[in-house]
Amino acid sequence: MRILYPFILSLLLFISSCSRPRELTFMVGGSPNELLYWEKVIGEFHEKTGINVKLIRQPTDTDQRRQGIVIALRSKSRDPDVFLMDVVWVGAIASSGWLEPLDSYIERDNLDLNKFFSRVVDEVDRYRGNVMALPVYVDGGLLYYRKDLLAKYGYTAPPETWEELLQMAKKVQARERRKNKNFWGFVWQGAMYEGLICTFLEFSSSFGGGITIDSTGRIVVNIPQNVEALKFMQDLIHGYKISPPNTYTELKEEEVRLIFDQGNALFERNWPYAWGLHEKNPELKDKVGITKLPHRKGKRSASTLGGWHIGISRFSD
Repeated sequence: MRILYPFILSLLLFISSCSRPRELTFMVGGSPNELLYWEKVIGEFHEKTGINVKLIRQPTDTDQRRQGIVIALRSKSRDPDVFLMDVVWVGAIASSGWLEPLDSYIERDNLDLNKFFSRVVDEVDRYRGNVMALPVYVDGGLLYYRKDLLAKYGYTAPPETWEELLQMAKKVQARERRKNKNFWGFVWQGAMYEGLICTFLEFSSSFGGGITIDSTGRIVVNIPQNVEALKFMQDLIHGYKISPPNTYTELKEEEVRLIFDQGNALFERNWPYAWGLHEKNPELKDKVGITKLPHRKGKRSASTLGGWHIGISRFSD
């Protein structure tokens, strides 16, 4: 975020460039660590300019955050002035005409776009030739694991394949449940929301599948590799029983993180934000490792692109 930090302040300064300062509104959400970061940003902005920035706080849940942004923009509300967007929202919000193009501000402030993830800017943030947003950070799905528990049961490295994860999870879960009936081998996002699509894409790609578009423009999902991946996801819950039965109905990012954070899981699929929170937990500090997500034997690991982008509302005054 440090590269973008001066530009965030610059965006706020541009919006506030009127005859007298006024209060700006900035719509953000996410984990406690993320909110603390933004509080620091607007605190320093206030010290530099004397202008107040009001945080419009949103929930951690991405679907609820999107709904809040869309409602505000569709109604052409003057608030928020600035807001964050998930990577998959930028195109839809830009095509709706709700974003202010940033090209003139980038040119004015001599912002070097090469310092960003240039491919992400080109593929995500440009619309009809204009830069409509910029990435605050880019992330992807990761596998968290308990280093101490793997070592306790004779493992020297985390799993590279789904077959290895399954074998480790079944063994450790069975042993740990002798003293903790709430312990699970693997927790992941399986509830019916956007996060399930991210999880499915990782499973399907790591099985050699994925979602493609054929020559007629038709989206193709029903292929053998994807069916195999879906069956494996189902078996994690009902067959191998190393994932909780409420994975389908309740498990999103924070629910998954809390299970792991409470010492009730060996493996966790989550985004990078969970790392700092796990490290702050004295019961887990120095006991957690991170690695790439597993893959089917003979296939390749895959991680869904995530991250958040910043933009200016066209209705800001």
